[in-house]
Amino acid sequence: MAEWADYFTQTPLRNKIIAAAMIECMKAPRISDLVLDAEGKRLGWPRLKEFFDRTIAGWSEAKWKVKENLDGIQAPTKRVPQILHWCGIFTTYCLVQAGVEAQWRCGYTPAIKSNAVKYVAGKNDQIRPGDIAISALPGADGGTVHHHYLVIKVQGGMMETIDGNSRYQDITWNTRPVKEPYGHYSIIG
Repeated sequence: MAEWADYFTQTPLRNKIIAAAMIECMKAPRISDLVLDAEGKRLGWPRLKEFFDRTIAGWSEAKWKVKENLDGIQAPTKRVPQILHWCGIFTTYCLVQAGVEAQWRCGYTPAIKSNAVKYVAGKNDQIRPGDIAISALPGADGGTVHHHYLVIKVQGGMMETIDGNSRYQDITWNTRPVKEPYGHYSIIG
């Protein structure tokens, strides 16, 4: 891991996105399927609820009245039973925290309400800190999972990332090859 100042050499907007991701990665309590809170619920579930509430297009408090939805964030090993990828919800939340007008659409993409972000297929040599990268990973059911994560540092052929919906539903700091993603959302500005 580099010195802290080494992560904040980008434009002001990119630096805010990187800072938002780092803050969430280091916050306590962690979000985890492996640890329960005093009420027997997934540790950190209120933070996960905040990601949904602040980021998903069309999401409302009424959605939490559906038991399966609430169980999806509170009960270990359960998931909200719609196509909601909270890795992408997390990355969109970091954009919002940095001041970008964005929402997560149910499916695979963030909906950006400004010209602050553009999608780039391939062209991994253009990935920069602050971008949202997307990788196709093998799913547990044999299918493909599209995983979104924030790039916080690129050096040589490797990049450091912060991933939501990672190991046991946690927010984790990872290192992966720059060649891994099939596309990315590039931050303009």
